Amino acid sequence: MATPDPEESEQPYPMRSRFEGQSGDSNNRNSSNIVTWSANFNIKDHVVHFLTSVFPASVLKSYKAKLEGLKKCSFYIEVIREDLSHHDQSHLSNSTLLHLIDPWRFQRMKKVGNSQVKIQLSLLEDLYEEMCRGRQELEVLFEQCNMVSYINQEALLLEKIGVLMQLVANFDKVMVPGGLHIKHRLISDLGNSKAPQIRLAFIIKMHVVFDRSQSVAFPDSVILHWCIAGQEQHEPGEQFEVSYKLLQPENSYEGSQMGTLMCATYCMQINNLMPDKCYEFTVKRVDSCSLVYGAWNDSISLRTASGTAGQSIDSCETKEALFPW
Repeated sequence: MATPDPEESEQPYPMRSRFEGQSGDSNNRNSSNIVTWSANFNIKDHVVHFLTSVFPASVLKSYKAKLEGLKKCSFYIEVIREDLSHHDQSHLSNSTLLHLIDPWRFQRMKKVGNSQVKIQLSLLEDLYEEMCRGRQELEVLFEQCNMVSYINQEALLLEKIGVLMQLVANFDKVMVPGGLHIKHRLISDLGNSKAPQIRLAFIIKMHVVFDRSQSVAFPDSVILHWCIAGQEQHEPGEQFEVSYKLLQPENSYEGSQMGTLMCATYCMQINNLMPDKCYEFTVKRVDSCSLVYGAWNDSISLRTASGTAGQSIDSCETKEALFPW
């Protein structure tokens, strides 16, 4: 994402040129004209630079894309031991630490985490809308100014630029999720054993999306490909859940053309489909106990080809997923 140059955003705006006073009305008038022209030139040049280089429309679009991407992500709770070094902690899985936490209290923390994520996303929406309005107001004010009014509107123009810079800083800050605030002990009494010191944090995982260029349909089967947005596709190391259903079924048999399958790869073949029918497929990670927010799932609709059923497909170099019947 393009962001304003910190050196430019943190420095005061050097708008005005200082001129030492000179004696005589003529000299004063000339000096005043030079100061006015110089100030007008500086403020105009500065606003143009801000709107075209520091905060152009393309930067605003990148913030929108970043917000939309975050809304599609999945948020998980991670348990971190504070009484262990990073090296020792690397040998402990998140599921192992979760077993130490009281289940009822953990469910409460998941609800807190869910609310916290929703508040974060809502706040980002508000900040983005304020940035859009602020930039538009700055453009309108700038276009309405002339060479005489630039100096009169300098304070207002600088104020609007300052507000926009603060909105950008706030947006970047809110984009990074904070930790979960624990009000009560999460680990029950362990008797003589010393309870470990823990804290909770968010893990954000990028959304899963279908590869529409690779996913294809045949008369009685489909091959689906997907990936994790913004990541190199190595071995996933996690399981995915693919659901499917026939759209607009015309009888009870067609209504039974639905189901859910799981795999640990980025590709799946689904067989025993009906020819010349439209199916909807969705993909997501398999839900885990640490998931607190994941409202978005990608979906794709494919129509099977008309033709002879029973055509075999062996181009998918992964496990084949079959219907149970």
